[in-house]
Amino acid sequence: MKPDNYRGPDKRRFFRAECRLNTEFQILDPAFDGIWDPLRRAVSADVLDLSVAGMKIRFIPPSWADPADGTGFEWMECAFRFMMKGSYLVLPGHMLRIYERYGNTCVTGVEFAPLPPDEQFRIVELFAEFRRRLAGN
Repeated sequence: MKPDNYRGPDKRRFFRAECRLNTEFQILDPAFDGIWDPLRRAVSADVLDLSVAGMKIRFIPPSWADPADGTGFEWMECAFRFMMKGSYLVLPGHMLRIYERYGNTCVTGVEFAPLPPDEQFRIVELFAEFRRRLAGN
């Protein structure tokens, strides 16, 4: 393994499960009272792995992003929205740095804001829903 590919020991507190889910995110606007603003643009992303503390996502920076390479999203406070059983699960969190690029896509980590146990359980339900779809049930 090349030295620049070594990331060191994994220090995550919670297990991350590989999955393929879709999410949308918005940069949080401090002037807006709620967590998700239906009038603001959202960016679509693929969830590559998920835990109750965070996830890894892949996205294509939109044309309005500044700078266009997606680095403007690094360290930003965001809201992440998942479709779940006909309604939305919206979670606050922040992007980490973009650590992989493939063509025009960016891969980054996300840390969720501290969540109460019922919201953590909804994340587990979200993963269970993915597993049921994968199994064809």
